[in-house]
Amino acid sequence: FTLDVTQHTRLIAALQLALCRGPPTEAAAAAAEEDLRAAAAEALLFACVRSNEVKQTVLDGLCGAGQLKPAIEQSGAAAACKLLALLRALASTEPSSLVA
Repeated sequence: FTLDVTQHTRLIAALQLALCRGPPTEAAAAAAEEDLRAAAAEALLFACVRSNEVKQTVLDGLCGAGQLKPAIEQSGAAAACKLLALLRALASTEPSSLVA
C-alpha cells in the first residue's frame, strides 16, 4: 500500500485537522475527542512510515503551522503517545534539512 499525496490530499488534510481541534467543552465529548486524536495520529503515522512525500506534507501542515505541540499538550496519555510516535516518524524525513 502506498499513499499518493496528490490523490489523497483531502484525507491527509482531514487527519491533520482532527489533530488540531481544540479541547471539547463537554466532558462526554472529551473521551470521543481523545479517541479521534489517537486514531488520526495513528493513521498519519502509518502513512508517514510508508511515504516520505506524506512526511513532507505533514511537516508543512502540522509542524510548519506550529500545531503539533499544542495537540500533544491537549491530549491524554494514549493520544500523546501516538502523537510522539508520529513526531519520531517525521524526524526521519528526507532530506533532513526539512526537519530543522
